[in-house]
Amino acid sequence: MDHNIWELKTKEKICSIDLDGICNYYPDTWIDFVNKELGTTFKDLTTLKSVVAYDVYKKLKEKYRLSGVKENLKPNPDAILLTLRLKELGWTIIIITARPAQEYPALAKQTHNWLDKNGFAYDYVLFGEKHKHVRVLEHFHNLKFAIDDNSYICNQMASWGYKVFLLNGKQNEGLLIRHGVIRVDNLKEILELIK
Repeated sequence: MDHNIWELKTKEKICSIDLDGICNYYPDTWIDFVNKELGTTFKDLTTLKSVVAYDVYKKLKEKYRLSGVKENLKPNPDAILLTLRLKELGWTIIIITARPAQEYPALAKQTHNWLDKNGFAYDYVLFGEKHKHVRVLEHFHNLKFAIDDNSYICNQMASWGYKVFLLNGKQNEGLLIRHGVIRVDNLKEILELIK
């Protein structure tokens, strides 16, 4: 459902929502894939990364990206409802993702198919393996808030003066956050906080 990026840049009510970790259940989806491939029982990404050799990890990630599994991930129903409600309220929704669509072109099509098939409301998908949060700010200067599950990204965006919602999870539990980052336990809270 991508619109013309030039048209969207002029909108006043723009928000960004991270794809993996907000709209679906990453990193659990990735951990499950690795466990199936290796016959392991990892419970968290930190342990997985500390045990699996880097070259094996990279090969598994490539297999994951080429497998087509991303087109059939379980969506977060709260994220679907959030996007629909934001759209009703007149928000322009930019989905951001670090999925390397330039390196793996099928990922772009799979991503769009998945979003559409699961009923997400959105205006544009911005791909960028590195610094997706910087890219969204370069393209959309009117960004009013962002939603992510990565505390580093949230902290950096908040340090630049943006309102950022950090969805609490295992991967960011107990980590320090900057002033301007608002921790939420579920996506429904965000609708109350943006009023």
